[in-house]
Amino acid sequence: MSKFKDFLRMCLPDYWLQSNPYNKDWDALLNRLLDTEDFVLKDIYTARIGGGVVWISNHPYASFSPYYPVRMDVRPKRITMVRAKRKLDADTNSGINMKAVERAFNRKRI
Repeated sequence: MSKFKDFLRMCLPDYWLQSNPYNKDWDALLNRLLDTEDFVLKDIYTARIGGGVVWISNHPYASFSPYYPVRMDVRPKRITMVRAKRKLDADTNSGINMKAVERAFNRKRI
């Protein structure tokens, strides 16, 4: 996807409200990890990248925050979130629809 399309995606209302404050250091670290590592899903809420775990649920409101070994309520830049989501989808079976997975897990059994 082009950078222009990424920019347009960030203009959507979904990206306006963010749950966590931006952190420059986390953004730089996540960008380095995206260049060198692959995502591995742990569960429907988290994924491993490098030696740590990031929160992937609630995209784009609170996704790609550090979760383990240190849980921090910070986020990367919005463009980094778009890039990370695209890489997560590519690394984990070409775009798992996390909302559909969550609905399936939360569906009441008869």
